[in-house]
Amino acid sequence: MHFFYLTTVLVAFLQVSEATSNHAKHQQTRLDIPSSITTKLENTQECRYRGAYIVCNGFKSHFKIHLVSPKVEMLSATDNDITNLKGRTMGRRKNLKFLNITNNLVRSFRRVFERNTQLKWLIADHNRLGVGHKMELSGVFKHNDKLHLLSMNHNMIRVVPDNMFGAANQLSTLNLAENNIARIHQTTFANLHKLTKLDLHTNKITYLDSQAFRTNKNLRNLDLCDNLIMFTGNNKPLDLTENKQLTTLAMSSNKMTSISELNLSGNRELRRLDLSFNQIGSLDGLALRNNFQLYCFNASYNFIQTIDPLAFRSLQNLHSLDLSHNKISSITRSTLTSLRNLQLLSLAYNNFDHLPEDLFYGNGRLVALDLRGNQLTRWQPNTIYSNINLKFLDLRDNRFEVENMDYFTESLNQQNEFDIGDWASDGHVDDGEDPETILRHRSLSKKVFDRILCLRLSGNPFASQAHSAVVERRVTFWAGRNDCEVRNHGERIFRCGCKNGKLAWSLHRWVAHKQLIF
Repeated sequence: MHFFYLTTVLVAFLQVSEATSNHAKHQQTRLDIPSSITTKLENTQECRYRGAYIVCNGFKSHFKIHLVSPKVEMLSATDNDITNLKGRTMGRRKNLKFLNITNNLVRSFRRVFERNTQLKWLIADHNRLGVGHKMELSGVFKHNDKLHLLSMNHNMIRVVPDNMFGAANQLSTLNLAENNIARIHQTTFANLHKLTKLDLHTNKITYLDSQAFRTNKNLRNLDLCDNLIMFTGNNKPLDLTENKQLTTLAMSSNKMTSISELNLSGNRELRRLDLSFNQIGSLDGLALRNNFQLYCFNASYNFIQTIDPLAFRSLQNLHSLDLSHNKISSITRSTLTSLRNLQLLSLAYNNFDHLPEDLFYGNGRLVALDLRGNQLTRWQPNTIYSNINLKFLDLRDNRFEVENMDYFTESLNQQNEFDIGDWASDGHVDDGEDPETILRHRSLSKKVFDRILCLRLSGNPFASQAHSAVVERRVTFWAGRNDCEVRNHGERIFRCGCKNGKLAWSLHRWVAHKQLIF
């Protein structure tokens, strides 16, 4: 009897134990956060999960990281009020591979990730890292040899210790932008041999060692914009000859005075170079002699007065050149001749009072030409004679007058080979009028219409609105209110439209499509 009773009790206990074990196992694979953490939330928000991936964003002070399952592999805990990460708490989550703690209040990583040897991605943007002792980041990643991506954008980091990355020699992407970093030494990134992308924009860098990136031979993208870098005194020219795979270099908004302050002789794969908003006074002839693959070059908003005729001689692959907002007053015919693939050229807001004939003779693929804000008064007959692909021509805010536009309209007529006539005698097109309808009514061939330029002439001292309309009609233009427009129906990406009396055209769409800007 007693034996039968004990057997029955034992079987019942085993059944309950098995059910409890299965329930606990099921709960553990989901999320080990008690219901008490979610019942406190006013909107009954709960963490979302999919297998070992857990999302706990926007919990604010109610979120406690120690309640997260130890088996978690990917954790997103953004927009909380996390102030402190403890090494003991994080150490229990040894399988953690991805951690995103953006927009929290974390101040230190000291001894936090020592046991997270599987960590591959760490995103800690918009925190308070760097507050307090300057060595809080010393050796914090000495055990993370599998770390591939590290982002600590928009923190308060002032010093990057030499031993900060420790064993993280697999790191390929590093983002330290929008901090307070002042100095970059030769040893700062010395052990990051596989680094391909480094972002240091919007810091306070005043000292940049000439050999700072010598060991980063796989570096492809380097962003140093919005700093205080100047290569004078103890700051020797930046040597990038070892970075042979570098494709993008952004150094806008610094204090450079010459392109020669960058040694780019070994960067044959360089495709994008941004030196805008510096203090460069001239373009040297040999600075870019080996950069045959350069695709986009921006030197706008500098103090450039002279351009060496050989400055662009090697840049036969260049598609975009921006020299706007400088002090250039003259340019020789041979300066642009070698740029046979150039599609976008901006010489806006300089001091040109005239342009040499055949200046753009070698630029047969030129699509957009911006000459705004100069002192041009006369248009030479052969200025754009050979540019049969030109779609956008901006001549706003110059000093053209009606009597000085004869050569312009004549060369344009000869180039485009169409009969102007008096088909738009009223000089106006309704906003909603369809270009195809206009073509049928005006008996203009589609072939002719496809080659019409998108021209802008506002801001010139025409004698009257009527004179402006006459000039615009002579180049098959519709004069509309305060501006004028041409709708190119052949390629919709170039299509312009007039809305509420303002010209809205799609040049920026074309530029973005061709990746001609940064």
